[in-house]
Amino acid sequence: MKVIWRDKWLIVLAFTLLWVIRVGLWTIGYRRLHSLVATKQTMRLPSDAMAQRVAFSVFFSSRMVPKATCLVQAISAQWIFNLRGYSSHIQVGVKENERLKLEAHAWLLCGNRVIIGGNRESLADYSPFLKLPQR
Repeated sequence: MKVIWRDKWLIVLAFTLLWVIRVGLWTIGYRRLHSLVATKQTMRLPSDAMAQRVAFSVFFSSRMVPKATCLVQAISAQWIFNLRGYSSHIQVGVKENERLKLEAHAWLLCGNRVIIGGNRESLADYSPFLKLPQR
């Protein structure tokens, strides 16, 4: 995907939020961080184009942030959607890996659409166990 001028602000925002979320999870933890960034739940869903722009911005920026895990990326994208008034939720799931250990993964959904964290096929092996709403 080619970066266009109007999306550069979105990349800067994603980069900034990835750092804020990464440091926030490390210093104050998820609960306190979530209470600071969460907004009221809305029913409005983003267009496909907007969802792709946000996903690309977070993915592109995450390569420049150390330890920008799936949870950090999902929270950052959710925060961007919150700022724009869109509804989303984070799903956390687990699967057993080849060493018979549990492996956790987080992804962001808008409605039934996976925005960050994979696609339906790649997430099929995960058993969802926790849904983190906006608020």
